[in-house]
Amino acid sequence: MFTQIGFGAEEAARLSQSTVQMAADLGSFNNVPTADVADRISAAFRGEYDSLQSLIPNINAARVEQEAMAAT
Repeated sequence: MFTQIGFGAEEAARLSQSTVQMAADLGSFNNVPTADVADRISAAFRGEYDSLQSLIPNINAARVEQEAMAAT
């Protein structure tokens, strides 16, 4: 996914590793398998936050947009 949106191979690999680590950490906090959390994160990258809300209740499109605007 990261290479498809324009990241170079090395940065895409780093981001992928970070995402998997984040999925493992989030899964361990909520007693959910890493693969399940990774699928939920992948859906969130596509703008589908519903499945991730059970793990992070305050995530929604408006909050993501607000954070993105603050970062730019």
